[in-house]
Amino acid sequence: MLHAHAAVIERLESRTLLSSSSGNLIGDRRAGPATPDRRSVTPAVSQTFPLLPTLNSSTLPTTLVAGAAASGVINLSIDGLRATRATLPLSIWISLTWAPPSNPQQTTDVAELAHVVVPVSPGQGRFKGNIPVRVRPHTTPVGTYQLAVNAYEPDDSNLDSYSTFGDYTLGLPQFTVIPAITALAESIGKSTLPASVVSGSHSTGSVTLSITNDGNFTTPATTTVALFATTSGIVDNTSIELNAFTRPLRIKVGKAMRLTLPVRRIPATPVGNYTVVAQVTDPSQDLTSAVVGSLAVTNR
Repeated sequence: MLHAHAAVIERLESRTLLSSSSGNLIGDRRAGPATPDRRSVTPAVSQTFPLLPTLNSSTLPTTLVAGAAASGVINLSIDGLRATRATLPLSIWISLTWAPPSNPQQTTDVAELAHVVVPVSPGQGRFKGNIPVRVRPHTTPVGTYQLAVNAYEPDDSNLDSYSTFGDYTLGLPQFTVIPAITALAESIGKSTLPASVVSGSHSTGSVTLSITNDGNFTTPATTTVALFATTSGIVDNTSIELNAFTRPLRIKVGKAMRLTLPVRRIPATPVGNYTVVAQVTDPSQDLTSAVVGSLAVTNR
């Protein structure tokens, strides 16, 4: 959506742009605090010509998961370049932007995806190229956004004056950020636990299970896998832990990881018949379980 011309001028004049001592444009307030070799300038805009960006293609997923990184390549064209006498730096920002439905012109950038500076040759008139973009983790709230392009080209007679600029929201495609969902599902692949054991004795069995990520992002943080002897087939405060480990498991969406949990010793356990259950605690502290099999505990 093309902003009204007067509104674009007002927005540009209200910004403090940062340039190096050589005049190359290197950022604005969104790029963070100025480094010692930068100086703040207020650009003079005497005669303006709008830059016209066009999104040709994008490999960035249109559905993003909050808290998860994503990347892609945007092919962008920008028409209306005015360099006439020297090679000048064209500065381009690409970001996700949001506007309230009641005032679609009042946009707010929520996540910067890329900032590049490319040379513009005299008489070039148009830029077209691929720009790598990246959504950083934990920076973008859940919601629906559009792609915004900000482009600035210095005046070739005064590098602190901007004769061409663009500040546009591209209506399509829309990008939706959805909540992160952790969903692990386990299944028992193999068990070598004996059918009968002596309470407090050594054991040589193990349980192999497969854990599948049915969520929508790669599992972060740590996951706990434990084996319990239960009297009811449900893990509760009467269950006896046979073994457990906690470690980072990075399982990609739709993929599975096989784990083997050994049982080297049977704790002191009342004599009786038990059901062995494998329980998985995911990074969100959600619990799932699968039944391994029966186990008889004797005293000799």
